[in-house]
Amino acid sequence: VMIQDFMEMNKKAYEKSKCSFEKLHQIIYNNYTIPIHIAAGYADFSYELGCALDSFIPEAHKPHLQFALLRLHEKAIKIFTESLSLIAIGSASGAMARWRILYELSVISKVLEKIPDLAPRYIAYLNTANYKCFKKLNTYKEQLNLASFDSNRFDELKKAFDENKSAFGWDGNDPYEWAK
Repeated sequence: VMIQDFMEMNKKAYEKSKCSFEKLHQIIYNNYTIPIHIAAGYADFSYELGCALDSFIPEAHKPHLQFALLRLHEKAIKIFTESLSLIAIGSASGAMARWRILYELSVISKVLEKIPDLAPRYIAYLNTANYKCFKKLNTYKEQLNLASFDSNRFDELKKAFDENKSAFGWDGNDPYEWAK
């Protein structure tokens, strides 16, 4: 009897949450569809603008600060579009978590703007962070059902990681090592 009561309670809770979830989607659709589309258009425009600015300057002639700021812009656009997707499906907490990262990127941009000499260190640290991410993804590639990675790219990142470790003492465990 207790199991039947428990199953009945779960069924009622499921039906109630299903109705509230559908109601939430209807509210989002009715009230926020146009602002979400406008924000998505802004994201597309910002992405295209960033690509256009990036394409005008050859890689060898890009100042470190501009290169770093363009990479931050690229990350910010990706995270902004992820946030829009989360908002559109009603996941406010997920969107807020992504907005926090946007805030961190804006702080990094301001630090680099105020202290441009840190830009080469930030760029060098990107290789350290990429290596750590690449290594973690490689470890879990079977569980994540990922294709094999390019071993040459992995070797390049490993070499850059080792160079950064010997030059700066970075191990990739602190995301702000480049600023110290």
